[in-house]
Amino acid sequence: MEEGVSEPIWGVLWLYIPDYNMQGRMRSIKSIPALDPNRGDSSAVEPFWKEETECAGFYVGKDCKWRTEEMQLITFTPEQCLDKSRKGCEFLVGYARVSIRAAKEEQAILQFTTTIFTCIVLTALFLIFNDDTETIVIIPIKKVVDII
Repeated sequence: MEEGVSEPIWGVLWLYIPDYNMQGRMRSIKSIPALDPNRGDSSAVEPFWKEETECAGFYVGKDCKWRTEEMQLITFTPEQCLDKSRKGCEFLVGYARVSIRAAKEEQAILQFTTTIFTCIVLTALFLIFNDDTETIVIIPIKKVVDII
């Protein structure tokens, strides 16, 4: 990665969208080719994106390296299909499964930090309250008992 550019917080695992190489039929996209800047074609270059076959499809198999909590299925329907301004696309829904593992890890770190902060605040309040209890309640009771 380039300096100053961070990793994305989610990555695409599977796409089910219209394939314009197949006259716009809905299907799983296996890969997206990258263009070779020297030749202008995609024949000799590693693909820009490649499907995670273990995590592809509407149902995820047991071989997928991500847990179900670390993935999210996103759907998209074009606005023209929703408001019925175009005929024939009422059932057009694109699907993408993305890995949200980095976001989940970040969320867990923030929750852990919140827990530690809460423990520190409660400990400080306990110590302050304990000192006030000693001064306001216990010492006067001891004096009364000594007098009696």
